[in-house]
Amino acid sequence: MTRKSVTRMQRARTAGRRAPSARAHSGRFPSPFSVPEKVLAEAFRSQFPHWADTFDCNTPSSQCTLSSKRVVPSARRAIVAAAFGAATNGAVRRQIKGKSALAVVVIVPGPSWVRPVCDWFVERFGDRWQTITSESVKMPHQKSEQNSEVASYLAHGSPVVGFAVERDALPASLTAAADLTIRIRSPGGATIGRAIRMFTGCRVPACIDENIAKRLEFYDLVAAFRTGSSPAEIVARIRKATTVVSEVALIERLPNLEDAVEYGAARVWGLALARDIADYRAGNLDWEDVDRGAVLHSEPGLGKSLYARILAKACGIPLVALRSPIYSRARQATWIR
Repeated sequence: MTRKSVTRMQRARTAGRRAPSARAHSGRFPSPFSVPEKVLAEAFRSQFPHWADTFDCNTPSSQCTLSSKRVVPSARRAIVAAAFGAATNGAVRRQIKGKSALAVVVIVPGPSWVRPVCDWFVERFGDRWQTITSESVKMPHQKSEQNSEVASYLAHGSPVVGFAVERDALPASLTAAADLTIRIRSPGGATIGRAIRMFTGCRVPACIDENIAKRLEFYDLVAAFRTGSSPAEIVARIRKATTVVSEVALIERLPNLEDAVEYGAARVWGLALARDIADYRAGNLDWEDVDRGAVLHSEPGLGKSLYARILAKACGIPLVALRSPIYSRARQATWIR
C-alpha cells in the first residue's frame, strides 16, 4: 500500500467520524427560525401589551403574525385605545376577550365619545358583541324594547355591552346584570402622551400637564392629531384648543350686567355704554359721543377685572387686557377704555 493510499484512507475515516457529530450538533441546536410565528407573536404580546395593535388581529388568533412594518393607527383609534387602556387592566381585557356571555357597561366622558368608543370596542374585541348606545335609547318604549333584547341576548349566550355618559341612560336589564363597569375618564397627560406615541411612533415630551385636555370634546382632540406632525406640535395644538375652549366657557358662565346689581353706579354706567355702542352700530350715534372710559378703584379681589369681562360681554366686544405701569404698582385700580 502506497503512502498516498494510506493518506486517502485516513482522510475517509476522519470524515466518517465527523459526519455523525455534525448531525448530532444540528439536532441539538435547532435554527432559531424554526420557532412557530404564533409562539413568537404570543411571547411579544405578553411582554409588550401596549403594542398589541401592531399585530394583524383582524385574522383568527392562530394566524396572527408580527407585522414587519409598524401599523399606524388613526387619530381616533389611538385616542380611544389609550383612554380604554388607562381605564382597564390586563385581567379585564382578557375577560372581555373570553367566550363568556358578559354584560358590560362602559361610561364615557361625553356624548362625542359614545360612537368612537363603540366602534373601537367592536373592532378590538369582535363583532360577536351586541352593542347598545345611549343614542338608541331615548324614548320610554325604546328602553322597554332594549330591556327585552338585552335579556334575550344574554339568555342565548351572546355578550352585551352598553355605552353612555350616564349609567341611567342604558336599559335597566343591562345595568342590573352588568358583570363589568368600565369608566373612561377625560384623558389626562399620561393618556394623551400614550395616544401620541401610538400615533406618531416617536418619543413624547416628558412634561405633559394633567389638565392638558380639560373641557375638550373628542373631536377637538382628533383635530390636533395630524399626519406628519411631531409630538410637540400635537401637544401645542391641544394646549391651544384647551385655552380657546376655556375662554369661551368663561364667557358663557359670566352673569348678565343687568343682574349684577352689586356693582351699583358702575352697573348703571356700563348699561349706558352698552346702549351707546348699540346705537353707534345702528348708525344712530357718532363715535365721538360714545363715553371714552372709566377707572374702577377698590381693594384687590373685589371684582374689578370680573366687571370688565361682564361689561365686554354686555357690549358684545372683545376684551383686551393690558397692564398700566401707573396702576399696576398699587394694584387697586382697573382702567376701562
